[in-house]
Amino acid sequence: MPLITEAQFKSAVRERRQGVFVLAGEEDYLVTHYRGAMREAFGGKESLAYVSVAYSGPDDASAVFDAVSAPSMLGGEDKLVEVMVTEPGIITGATVEEFIKVLKEAGMYSGCSMLVALRADVFDCGSPPRRPSAAFTKISGAEGISFLYLPRQGGAALRKWIVRRYASHGVACADDVAQYMMDVCGNFMTTLAREIDKASYYAISHDMVNIDRNIIDLVCCPYTEPDAFGLSNAILAGRTSDALDALRAEITRRTEPLMLLAGITRVFVDLLAVCALLDEGSSPREIASRLKMNEYKASLYAKSAATRSRTSIENALIQCAKADMLIKLSTVPPYTAIERLICSAGARVRS
Repeated sequence: MPLITEAQFKSAVRERRQGVFVLAGEEDYLVTHYRGAMREAFGGKESLAYVSVAYSGPDDASAVFDAVSAPSMLGGEDKLVEVMVTEPGIITGATVEEFIKVLKEAGMYSGCSMLVALRADVFDCGSPPRRPSAAFTKISGAEGISFLYLPRQGGAALRKWIVRRYASHGVACADDVAQYMMDVCGNFMTTLAREIDKASYYAISHDMVNIDRNIIDLVCCPYTEPDAFGLSNAILAGRTSDALDALRAEITRRTEPLMLLAGITRVFVDLLAVCALLDEGSSPREIASRLKMNEYKASLYAKSAATRSRTSIENALIQCAKADMLIKLSTVPPYTAIERLICSAGARVRS
């Protein structure tokens, strides 16, 4: 089945249409938004018509089947079963066939809609449409599965969204000011939503009806790319103090914890791949070609990987997985989970 559009997904939500729906993409804000819309169509996550079940591999297939086969708590009414995938690396090119099989078999039960919402830090879409990941290609092409891909927004579409969000607060924002906000704050919708809300509250509290550049300069936080590479290297080198200093800088910039953790995890994954290629005798140029990196980045990674053991990087990845679970499934403050990652991984390096 080909990819569906946002309009088609909205129509399915309104009709509470039965089927298997997968949401994924680089724009987590939209994934969360459409996930919430489908939940609300069935009465919200507190509704008796809503069931969630965790999936971390084939061993959880029986739990999925139990959830879809159980009769609705509301009698004859349809229900929504959300399959929760919260760990990175669960759905890959090597494991996706089994996941698709579970979804298709579970989707055959009547009176049930299924939802799978995959955030960017959990599922790698690759770079559709030219270079999608193997997992993306297989899920999006699977018969009986409706896949909504939600890429990073930009340009006119994102400016219109910024204007609409300001309008929902009762203040006006011109198109050129929306572009200026993107230039200052970046194009992550989750971050922009927070900054829009903040600027709106400031304007309203000062009896202003129009957002201008001065307000954005005054109250909005500029976006700076997180230095995940520097932070990751400090962790692997056991320089806990330097790593904590780098984390404090990201906290000051209000970098999203999950975004920062995803960046750190990606660095460790790339370093592990570089280690393997160095062991094979590959040069930085060959590494750049194999991993589709630019040569400068590949040389930096090769230099770093040459001084690390594969075991230390693998241990750091284990700590990343633990931090990810803490952020998503516990009441531990998100930045505290990353602090624990830094301290525990650093302690392992020094021991």
